[in-house]
Amino acid sequence: MADLSEEIVSALRRPEHFSQSLTERLASCSEEISRILVGDVAPDERMNVSSSIALHIRFSESAVALSTAEREAATYDAQFLVSARADLFTIIVLQRAPATTAGPVRAWSLVPPAECERVWWPRLRGGSEVLEARGFKPLAGSVLQQSAPGHKTKLDDAPATVFEVLFAELIG
Repeated sequence: MADLSEEIVSALRRPEHFSQSLTERLASCSEEISRILVGDVAPDERMNVSSSIALHIRFSESAVALSTAEREAATYDAQFLVSARADLFTIIVLQRAPATTAGPVRAWSLVPPAECERVWWPRLRGGSEVLEARGFKPLAGSVLQQSAPGHKTKLDDAPATVFEVLFAELIG
Protein backbone atom coordinates (compact mmCIF):
# COMPACT_ATOMS: atom_id res chain seq x y z
CA MET A 1 0.00 0.00 0.00
CA ALA A 2 1.37 3.40 -1.01
CA ASP A 3 2.13 6.11 1.50
CA LEU A 4 -0.47 8.82 1.89
CA SER A 5 0.36 12.16 0.28
CA GLU A 6 1.18 15.09 2.55
CA GLU A 7 -2.05 16.76 1.38
CA ILE A 8 -4.14 13.83 2.64
CA VAL A 9 -2.18 13.48 5.89
CA SER A 10 -2.71 17.20 6.50
CA ALA A 11 -6.46 16.89 5.78
CA LEU A 12 -6.74 13.96 8.20
CA ARG A 13 -5.25 16.13 10.97
CA ARG A 14 -7.66 19.03 10.49
CA PRO A 15 -10.92 19.30 12.42
CA GLU A 16 -14.19 19.40 10.53
CA HIS A 17 -15.15 22.96 9.64
CA PHE A 18 -18.62 23.65 8.26
CA SER A 19 -18.19 27.32 7.42
CA GLN A 20 -20.65 29.69 5.80
CA SER A 21 -18.13 30.06 2.98
CA LEU A 22 -18.14 26.30 2.29
CA THR A 23 -21.94 26.23 2.40
CA GLU A 24 -22.13 29.08 -0.11
CA ARG A 25 -19.54 27.50 -2.44
CA LEU A 26 -21.48 24.24 -2.44
CA ALA A 27 -24.83 25.95 -3.03
CA SER A 28 -23.34 27.56 -6.11
CA CYS A 29 -21.87 24.21 -7.22
CA SER A 30 -25.27 22.53 -6.69
CA GLU A 31 -26.97 24.99 -9.01
CA GLU A 32 -24.39 24.48 -11.74
CA ILE A 33 -24.36 20.70 -11.38
CA SER A 34 -28.17 20.70 -11.58
CA ARG A 35 -28.01 22.53 -14.92
CA ILE A 36 -25.31 20.24 -16.33
CA LEU A 37 -26.84 16.93 -15.21
CA VAL A 38 -30.42 18.12 -15.87
CA GLY A 39 -31.70 17.09 -12.46
CA ASP A 40 -32.17 18.64 -9.04
CA VAL A 41 -29.10 18.51 -6.79
CA ALA A 42 -29.92 18.70 -3.09
CA PRO A 43 -27.32 19.34 -0.37
CA ASP A 44 -27.60 17.02 2.62
CA GLU A 45 -29.09 18.81 5.61
CA ARG A 46 -27.43 16.39 8.10
CA MET A 47 -24.00 18.06 8.11
CA ASN A 48 -23.68 17.71 11.87
CA VAL A 49 -23.41 13.89 11.76
CA SER A 50 -20.86 13.53 8.98
CA SER A 51 -17.41 14.84 8.08
CA SER A 52 -18.65 15.90 4.65
CA ILE A 53 -21.51 17.61 2.91
CA ALA A 54 -23.26 15.40 0.37
CA LEU A 55 -24.68 16.85 -2.82
CA HIS A 56 -27.36 14.34 -3.88
CA ILE A 57 -28.78 13.81 -7.32
CA ARG A 58 -31.31 11.03 -7.75
CA PHE A 59 -31.82 8.96 -10.87
CA SER A 60 -34.48 6.64 -12.26
CA GLU A 61 -33.82 2.97 -13.00
CA SER A 62 -32.80 3.99 -16.54
CA ALA A 63 -30.31 6.58 -15.18
CA VAL A 64 -32.44 9.65 -15.97
CA ALA A 65 -31.88 12.50 -13.50
CA LEU A 66 -34.98 13.30 -11.45
CA SER A 67 -36.60 16.49 -10.23
CA THR A 68 -37.21 17.15 -6.54
CA ALA A 69 -40.85 16.06 -6.95
CA GLU A 70 -39.71 12.69 -8.33
CA ARG A 71 -36.99 11.97 -5.75
CA GLU A 72 -38.93 9.36 -3.77
CA ALA A 73 -39.29 7.20 -6.90
CA ALA A 74 -35.51 7.11 -7.41
CA THR A 75 -33.59 3.89 -7.92
CA TYR A 76 -30.14 5.53 -7.69
CA ASP A 77 -28.69 8.25 -5.45
CA ALA A 78 -25.41 9.72 -6.69
CA GLN A 79 -23.59 11.66 -3.99
CA PHE A 80 -20.74 14.12 -4.41
CA LEU A 81 -19.21 13.99 -0.91
CA VAL A 82 -17.25 17.18 -0.13
CA SER A 83 -15.02 16.98 2.92
CA ALA A 84 -15.37 19.51 5.73
CA ARG A 85 -11.68 18.96 6.55
CA ALA A 86 -10.15 20.02 3.21
CA ASP A 87 -11.09 20.92 -0.36
CA LEU A 88 -11.45 17.26 -1.34
CA PHE A 89 -14.37 15.28 -2.75
CA THR A 90 -15.32 11.78 -3.78
CA ILE A 91 -18.38 10.25 -5.41
CA ILE A 92 -20.49 7.32 -4.30
CA VAL A 93 -23.58 5.87 -5.94
CA LEU A 94 -26.26 4.04 -3.98
CA GLN A 95 -28.94 1.76 -5.42
CA ARG A 96 -32.32 1.29 -3.76
CA ALA A 97 -33.54 -2.28 -3.33
CA PRO A 98 -36.64 -3.18 -5.33
CA ALA A 99 -40.00 -2.74 -3.62
CA THR A 100 -41.25 -5.87 -1.90
CA THR A 101 -44.35 -6.99 -0.11
CA ALA A 102 -42.37 -6.78 3.15
CA GLY A 103 -43.17 -3.10 3.48
CA PRO A 104 -42.48 0.42 2.25
CA VAL A 105 -38.87 0.64 3.49
CA ARG A 106 -36.40 0.05 0.67
CA ALA A 107 -32.76 -0.23 1.73
CA TRP A 108 -29.94 1.53 -0.11
CA SER A 109 -26.63 -0.20 -0.92
CA LEU A 110 -23.41 0.85 -2.63
CA VAL A 111 -23.18 0.26 -6.36
CA PRO A 112 -20.12 -1.94 -7.07
CA PRO A 113 -17.00 -0.04 -8.24
CA ALA A 114 -16.90 -1.78 -11.64
CA GLU A 115 -20.46 -0.63 -12.42
CA CYS A 116 -19.65 2.89 -11.22
CA GLU A 117 -16.65 3.11 -13.55
CA ARG A 118 -18.59 1.73 -16.51
CA VAL A 119 -21.98 3.43 -16.02
CA TRP A 120 -21.81 6.27 -13.52
CA TRP A 121 -18.46 8.06 -13.78
CA PRO A 122 -19.08 9.10 -17.41
CA ARG A 123 -22.59 10.26 -16.44
CA LEU A 124 -21.33 12.26 -13.45
CA ARG A 125 -18.20 13.74 -15.06
CA GLY A 126 -19.85 17.16 -15.46
CA GLY A 127 -20.46 17.41 -11.72
CA SER A 128 -16.85 16.51 -11.00
CA GLU A 129 -15.67 19.17 -13.42
CA VAL A 130 -17.75 21.81 -11.63
CA LEU A 131 -16.25 20.91 -8.25
CA GLU A 132 -12.72 20.82 -9.67
CA ALA A 133 -13.20 24.23 -11.31
CA ARG A 134 -14.20 25.58 -7.86
CA GLY A 135 -10.98 24.31 -6.27
CA PHE A 136 -12.01 20.89 -4.93
CA LYS A 137 -9.73 17.95 -5.67
CA PRO A 138 -11.15 14.48 -6.38
CA LEU A 139 -10.11 11.44 -4.36
CA ALA A 140 -10.91 7.97 -5.64
CA GLY A 141 -9.63 4.43 -5.75
CA SER A 142 -7.51 2.56 -3.26
CA VAL A 143 -6.33 5.64 -1.33
CA LEU A 144 -9.83 5.88 0.17
CA GLN A 145 -9.47 2.44 1.77
CA GLN A 146 -6.04 3.10 3.27
CA SER A 147 -5.75 3.35 7.02
CA ALA A 148 -5.99 6.87 8.47
CA PRO A 149 -3.23 7.06 11.11
CA GLY A 150 -4.49 8.03 14.55
CA HIS A 151 -8.20 7.66 13.75
CA LYS A 152 -10.72 5.07 14.91
CA THR A 153 -14.40 4.57 14.21
CA LYS A 154 -16.79 5.49 17.01
CA LEU A 155 -19.03 2.52 16.31
CA ASP A 156 -16.52 -0.26 16.98
CA ASP A 157 -13.21 1.51 17.77
CA ALA A 158 -11.64 -0.08 14.66
CA PRO A 159 -8.91 1.67 12.66
CA ALA A 160 -10.60 4.20 10.36
CA THR A 161 -9.96 4.56 6.64
CA VAL A 162 -9.23 7.75 4.72
CA PHE A 163 -12.79 7.60 3.34
CA GLU A 164 -14.29 7.28 6.81
CA VAL A 165 -12.34 10.21 8.24
CA LEU A 166 -12.74 12.62 5.32
CA PHE A 167 -16.25 11.77 4.15
CA ALA A 168 -18.24 9.47 6.45
CA GLU A 169 -19.92 9.36 9.81
CA LEU A 170 -18.96 7.90 13.20
CA ILE A 171 -15.27 8.78 13.34
CA GLY A 172 -13.36 9.73 16.44
